[in-house]
Amino acid sequence: MSGHLLAAIRRLNPPPRLRVFVKNDMPLARPHAYGYGHLPLFLRTPVFAMQAAAYLLARRPRLLVTTHANLAPLARIAAGIRRVPYWVVAHGVEVWSPAARVRFGLAGAERILCVSRHTRDRIVAVHEVDPSRCVVLPNALDAKRFRPGLRPHALAKRLGIRADERVLLTVSRLGASERPKGVERVLTALPAVLRECPGVRYVIVGDGDGRAALEKKARRLGLGEVVVFAGRVSDEDLVACYNLCDHFVMPSTKEGFGIVFLEALACGKPVIAARGDGSAEPLVDGALGLLIDPTDAEALSRAIVSVLNGTHGHPLLGDPVALRREAIARFGFPAFVRRLQALADASDV
Repeated sequence: MSGHLLAAIRRLNPPPRLRVFVKNDMPLARPHAYGYGHLPLFLRTPVFAMQAAAYLLARRPRLLVTTHANLAPLARIAAGIRRVPYWVVAHGVEVWSPAARVRFGLAGAERILCVSRHTRDRIVAVHEVDPSRCVVLPNALDAKRFRPGLRPHALAKRLGIRADERVLLTVSRLGASERPKGVERVLTALPAVLRECPGVRYVIVGDGDGRAALEKKARRLGLGEVVVFAGRVSDEDLVACYNLCDHFVMPSTKEGFGIVFLEALACGKPVIAARGDGSAEPLVDGALGLLIDPTDAEALSRAIVSVLNGTHGHPLLGDPVALRREAIARFGFPAFVRRLQALADASDV
């Protein structure tokens, strides 16, 4: 989101003059952009804060923008000292709970750029923010990187997947705190799916301290030969994983938006997601994929069987060209720039 936002700001008319401070990335090969990812972790925040503050003392910008709520308190203090407005980008769970520091950071923001209606509604309810200050700016899709391709046979061989096997895919962190991402739900649904559709494999891309428990559950369910834990993969292999799969499934209940759904759609893959959080929004409330009740295990297994058998009845799921086209039209980078331009024009910045 931060990268797309920066690229879009550079395309605004008229283009603004920028100073960019990035705490966790390496020094950026761009004029007036500073990254601190080369520093030890314990030094990044103080050095980042001091250099940003030094710039603010020397120059008075027209607008401050922070792309994470954890930095919003700092932005509020700095903006107050320099008497300038500030904007905050709100993604998901980091703004869903009533943390005092988050509320303090959001309280003074001129605009809160929410990646979804769901995140906007949670902010308004939890932090009692004036809804007029919350604007929905969905994540952008990198359509140049994520695109349909031939089945990657080398990757399939490396993962032990035969040419005649169909593949379900989830891309997610596997932290112990990430259970709401829905991997456990898919594992629970798989035995019923396999009774209807033998010859299915389930590839899970991602890693974390919750992986061992998921591997144990897969073995307990007799899925040791069905489930492939691919771990972390390179950027190139991530695109290959999307093109290896036949269907993407992630019945998460904690998505602020869910960029992985757009990545799958851009590769022309049918998507199954959950109702009730931000997952519905990249799928345009079901227009671009199947939405199920995440608490209903049978509904998930039926949805998976329906996409595997082609009995889903959805007008776009069997048309990868149309899925990609609609995803790009709604969430491609040009659409993101247009939304940001309209916001900038309305805010006179």
